[in-house]
Amino acid sequence: MNFMKKMMPSLLAVTSVSGLARATPIVVWEAPVAASDSVATAFEFDPKLGRAWVDIGLNDSRFGEPSTVGTIMKKVDGLYYDSESKQVLYRLATARLCVWKRRDSCSSP
Repeated sequence: MNFMKKMMPSLLAVTSVSGLARATPIVVWEAPVAASDSVATAFEFDPKLGRAWVDIGLNDSRFGEPSTVGTIMKKVDGLYYDSESKQVLYRLATARLCVWKRRDSCSSP
């Protein structure tokens, strides 16, 4: 029981908000994280190479101010950057899903 108080499981997944709620999440990283730590994720990319990945940041907040413990870079098969549309896309067998796009490339409603 004491172990459960000190550690909580951490599971990060790449999901899309484009109407595919029934899709299976893609597990990017799975590891125990101390209860005082927080986890943040972000899509990163290299526009020249067209590559994209997920950065996982671990933050320790035991001493009031969160401090970065480390960052893990995880490659996801099928994830890439399209420089023409300025989007990070995830390639499925039958479709491409936009998982991130630059704010200045969004169209106004």
